Amino acid sequence: MFIKKTTAAALAFGSTALIAGTMGPVCTPGNVTVPCEHTGFNIGGQGIDLQIVDNSDIGFVRNRHRGYNRWNWGFQLEASYHFNTGNDVNVNWYHLDTGTHRFAVTNGFFDAFARYKQQWDAVNGELGQFVDFSANKKIRFHGGFQFARIKSNRAFALAVPSTFVAGLRRTSQYNGFGPRTGIDMNYLFTGYGLGIYAKAATTLLVGTAKFNGNPFFVDLNPADFITFAGSRIHGSRTAIVPELEAKLGANYTYAMAQGDLSLDAGYMWFNYFNAVQTARFFGDVRVTDFGASGPYVGLKYVGNI
Repeated sequence: MFIKKTTAAALAFGSTALIAGTMGPVCTPGNVTVPCEHTGFNIGGQGIDLQIVDNSDIGFVRNRHRGYNRWNWGFQLEASYHFNTGNDVNVNWYHLDTGTHRFAVTNGFFDAFARYKQQWDAVNGELGQFVDFSANKKIRFHGGFQFARIKSNRAFALAVPSTFVAGLRRTSQYNGFGPRTGIDMNYLFTGYGLGIYAKAATTLLVGTAKFNGNPFFVDLNPADFITFAGSRIHGSRTAIVPELEAKLGANYTYAMAQGDLSLDAGYMWFNYFNAVQTARFFGDVRVTDFGASGPYVGLKYVGNI
């Protein structure tokens, strides 16, 4: 009887201590699933208003003058095919053409003039997989490739009245191809057709960077013998260029009998590191980033097959 009473008292004390040390209910993780099998397609596009980000010296100069139009319209087109349990194949194309912009700076000592034009094209091919972490949270993982082309044309001139005019005309271009991977995180407000999302991707490009430049110098002093001097500078190299991009946005989806119509808007950023070769005067060659950021708005139709 003594042993039984001692055992019962020990069990009661241990149970009490265990209850006293409990920090609330134990969490049970939810199920992570893939969507049900579905076959469909989508087509869509976006209009993008982008501001070029330039880390070269001329970027600091031109941003201080109204002659530089900082915002430029571009677009994105996409098409995808959906199959199996949350899989998709997506192809999208981004295009930006800044047109030709000019600006001039004048003070009591010299006059400066610049003209430039920049173009960007990026074609992405992606194989994606949607995963449902809950009824509201959905994530798409994707991998694939990117082909990118960055082209820049610039002309600079500096004139000191009655003394000289010097400048440079140059063209640079980078063509690269490489692997790409990313993640699209979506949160849906069930029953309202509204959602918010954050997207990020990175690419590692391998390609060729080319540069051509024509510096010139004109002596305006008739007493001097030199009236013109100039030489062509050019070159190319194989360059590995990493790229980062991100998007934050919201969308609204309207359900129809044969599919869904989705309107989305947000803000995007991207940057290609050390992608563009540039120069100022007489062989002063350097490498700069190419990037842009700005708002966008788009429309997409998702149909069933």
